[in-house]
Amino acid sequence: MSATNPNNFNFLSRIAALVGLISASLYFTGWIYRWSYFGFFHLEVTTLDLAFESFLIVPLQVFFVNNQPRLPAVLLFLLFPLAAWLIIVIFQGLDLWLVQWQNRWRIRLIRYCQKAENYRLRWLQPWAKLWGLNLRQWSPQPVDLSQTLVDEAIKVALALVALFWLASNQGLADAQRDAFNQTSTLPVVTLIVPENMLSFGRQFDPPEALADKQAANQFRMIGDRGLIEAVRGASELNDLKNQKVWRLLIERDGWIYLFRTLKPCSDSQLICAANKNERPLVLMVRESQLGNQLLILSPSPSKE
Repeated sequence: MSATNPNNFNFLSRIAALVGLISASLYFTGWIYRWSYFGFFHLEVTTLDLAFESFLIVPLQVFFVNNQPRLPAVLLFLLFPLAAWLIIVIFQGLDLWLVQWQNRWRIRLIRYCQKAENYRLRWLQPWAKLWGLNLRQWSPQPVDLSQTLVDEAIKVALALVALFWLASNQGLADAQRDAFNQTSTLPVVTLIVPENMLSFGRQFDPPEALADKQAANQFRMIGDRGLIEAVRGASELNDLKNQKVWRLLIERDGWIYLFRTLKPCSDSQLICAANKNERPLVLMVRESQLGNQLLILSPSPSKE
């Protein structure tokens, strides 16, 4: 049997280590992005039971938009090597200064030990000789950070900080975008459920062609009234005049998360100082397994 080529083994080991590092970075970025995104809506990402694989795909939203690299991501990748090099140089300078400081004190202590060897106190002489011998043998030298884990630890820590900053800011920006009706990428929603499942909402009033009035009185609805004919206005329905539209945030683990979009400051400005810290109200509705629930999704509000 032929012996295994150590060069091939090292190459495969490096490839495996690189794949593992990239996977961990993608997962970390995806988790921070979703933590920031859903945190805007006061939801904990740990309670949503999201698939593990989805966290590896989400970072694409952090680094790219419309198949084009995002400017902060480009600047991050350009500045990261410079920042890592600068921090390592600073650490090397501190290490050199510490070695010089130790050598100065070592020389002073050696002189003190030489004086102590001539003291009349006999019990002090052996200790002075021992300490003097040890100090002469000990010679501090600067540490080559490239031969230790310090430089790797600096690079990893800096990468985690950079990815955390990039993912958290992008998650917050995307959440603010989706919170306003004009820029939201989430679907408009109309939800009709039995009355005993939802105390909030307007009583469902469909036309005769869809359902009889008596049965309809046992249901409630919220959302876009234009998606269901003959539904008349109420505060729980979409109000296009005031830019208030219900949208679907996420469906997960048997729950439907709905929210009303925020009202912009003006037609040309979405976010201003008045509503910078404003958060949309999120409504959680339990999914029904009895077929007595209707959920309608649309990419845009209906034309009324």
